Amino acid sequence: MVGLGLATYFIGTVFWAFSLRYETLSKAITVFMVLSIIIVTFVGVFIFHEHLSLANRVGIGLGIFSLLLLELF
Repeated sequence: MVGLGLATYFIGTVFWAFSLRYETLSKAITVFMVLSIIIVTFVGVFIFHEHLSLANRVGIGLGIFSLLLLELF
């Protein structure tokens, strides 16, 4: 599990470096952080069988909506 976590961190760092080549820092950090939160939430739900409250679901939906707005404009 530690190796999988380190590999995931490494892959995320590589994507972060590539995103900085094509986007501004403020946009890249926002996209990276929201995607990280969404991925961690999905790992918690599917691997650890955690339950999401309505507030959690609304927050994830707003995060995805913010990513769509950032990418469109």
